[in-house]
Amino acid sequence: MNNNPRQLAFIILQEIHRKQAFADFALDKYLRKNDLIDANRRLVTELVYGCVRRERSLDAIIDELAKKKSHQQNPDLRIILHIGLYQLSYLEQIPESAAVDTTVELAKQNKF
Repeated sequence: MNNNPRQLAFIILQEIHRKQAFADFALDKYLRKNDLIDANRRLVTELVYGCVRRERSLDAIIDELAKKKSHQQNPDLRIILHIGLYQLSYLEQIPESAAVDTTVELAKQNKF
């Protein structure tokens, strides 16, 4: 069971990218397994659907800012970057400092 919404979003996005899973099925599967408070369920849902929906624009930001193009990034690191950039670019309710901090922590937790 995972109560960290960003880590859970990361796991779901891994499944979507690695196994070509449908976002709605993968999201439902993991939300059923994990007992999250409503606010965290909403955040996981927003991060997963948002990262899937905005994948190209998030890749364009990576291409513009990073030394390596998005397609050259480690696939898991690319997902983490998507989560962080999505929060910074599209979620006004999350302070920028929190988005950066949680993304760095997510990278550390996943050995980057």
